[in-house]
Amino acid sequence: MPERAHYFWVHPEKQRWYAVRVTRDLFGAWLVVRAWGSLRNRLGGERCDVVASPAAAAKRLRTIARQRQRHGYLLR
Repeated sequence: MPERAHYFWVHPEKQRWYAVRVTRDLFGAWLVVRAWGSLRNRLGGERCDVVASPAAAAKRLRTIARQRQRHGYLLR
């Protein structure tokens, strides 16, 4: 399991947020749930990806964290 199972980023200039969490569904599958939206209104979305293991979830989290950092998001 990753050291943190939930991350939240904010892009102050664009007034956007992005969140990722690792969880399990009712059948025991590992999920990486991503959500994003605007700080100004309620527009946004969510995506749920099934991963094979906690190690795969940790790898996906690291990839997403690098992408968010490259795009100017700040970890909260």
